[in-house]
Amino acid sequence: MSISSTWFATEGSRSRRSALWLIGALAVSIFLGRSVLARSQRPLTISGCLERDAAARSPVYKLVTKGASGTVIYQLTAAGAIDFAADVGHVVEVTGSVTERDPRRPQDEAVLTVRSMRKIADRC
Repeated sequence: MSISSTWFATEGSRSRRSALWLIGALAVSIFLGRSVLARSQRPLTISGCLERDAAARSPVYKLVTKGASGTVIYQLTAAGAIDFAADVGHVVEVTGSVTERDPRRPQDEAVLTVRSMRKIADRC
């Protein structure tokens, strides 16, 4: 009988198998979590109308885009010194990383962390 067979055949083998199963499940969840994080950090360039959310107490800026699947709204955050207020009401092109929406909360906008922005047109 090999060492591994003896290890599983002993009286505590049930708890050992449970521990191995738990370790395996943890490893898979860490791997999947990293792949989701990596997918959400890809650079992306999007153009649309820059708006300020009038209902928010503090300034909240949004990019409204229209595509084949309908209107998509991104909540914007700046990765550096980007002045969103100067371009409200303009069509802009932004480059940054998108954090995917939480599927359990479909009303939430995806968050776009903007690394660069340029104005394309004076009016939306």
